[in-house]
Amino acid sequence: GVIKLPGGYSVSGEKARKFRVVDLDSSKKMNHPIANHPVAGKPSGTGNVKLSKPIGDMSCLSCHVPHSAKTPELFAFGAGSRYELCAACHPK
Repeated sequence: GVIKLPGGYSVSGEKARKFRVVDLDSSKKMNHPIANHPVAGKPSGTGNVKLSKPIGDMSCLSCHVPHSAKTPELFAFGAGSRYELCAACHPK
């Protein structure tokens, strides 16, 4: 069938099945790109990882730049790989 998207857009079910899905927890605040990673709110910096800089409240734009990224994943910070993206906030 046809899938209706926000903004009045529609796509075929066949095309929609090819979309990547971000599988967040029920609060929509955790689990991307890995389990228990925050995607909203203030990052805690707890555990073995210390954030290299404060970034305020997290959102998609904390890691992705939809209009000027050089990678298909739309990575921020000029990162060319997932490792480089993670290293922007999680130093070794």
